[in-house]
Amino acid sequence: SPISIENNTGESVAIKILDLESTIGADAIEEVTAEIAVLCACHSPHIIQYRDSLVLGTRLWIIMEYCALG
Repeated sequence: SPISIENNTGESVAIKILDLESTIGADAIEEVTAEIAVLCACHSPHIIQYRDSLVLGTRLWIIMEYCALG
């Protein structure tokens, strides 16, 4: 996953980019949507924190807390 810096906080974040046309099919889009919903609801120090997601063209960008150890 690419790593970036969140402008407002200066935190490192991990970015997962999925091509909605070629990488995943319609069934997988539902799975990804469900996974994002679960991540939004999880607030545990033991789970990587979801930050945001956005669609640019055919790509879904999922922005999450960066974990240097894995």
